[in-house]
Amino acid sequence: MSHVSTTLVALDDLDALEAAAEELGLKLVRNQKTYKWYGSWVDDYHAPDAAYQHGVRPEDYGKCEHAIVDPNNPRAYEIGLVKIPDGYTESVTLADGRTVSVARKGWWPVMDFWAGGGGMVSKVGGNRMNSLMQGYSKHKLRAQAKLRGYVVVSESVVDGKVHMRLRR
Repeated sequence: MSHVSTTLVALDDLDALEAAAEELGLKLVRNQKTYKWYGSWVDDYHAPDAAYQHGVRPEDYGKCEHAIVDPNNPRAYEIGLVKIPDGYTESVTLADGRTVSVARKGWWPVMDFWAGGGGMVSKVGGNRMNSLMQGYSKHKLRAQAKLRGYVVVSESVVDGKVHMRLRR
């Protein structure tokens, strides 16, 4: 069985992703060109987050530009970082109600969550990788804040949500 999904989160900061992975006991391996998964696509997963529905061709499953691995669990499947296709855009609704088209660059995280991915699914917070994505957002915000002259003065976690306060 293969259940290869993606979160469609555009990851464009490998340093932030590396920090988030390390917090979960995982390791980002830059330039690893394959990721461990079931090994063959059997056309049995068709949910909206199925990777093939977002331009990741089944014949390319297992191929990536970088990977996230669990160095303490050799049985675990891995997360591949697959390049977002050139020219990919998505519609974003702004606070004033306008909708604009935004180009996305970077990578999508892709993983096979069949049978819990050998333990990877629980490590990253489910098949949508919630814990990994939350950590990535936190580290990305810190880096962006620093570039703009802000510092993170407090951080709290409430009910699984991270609240950060910035100061100039």
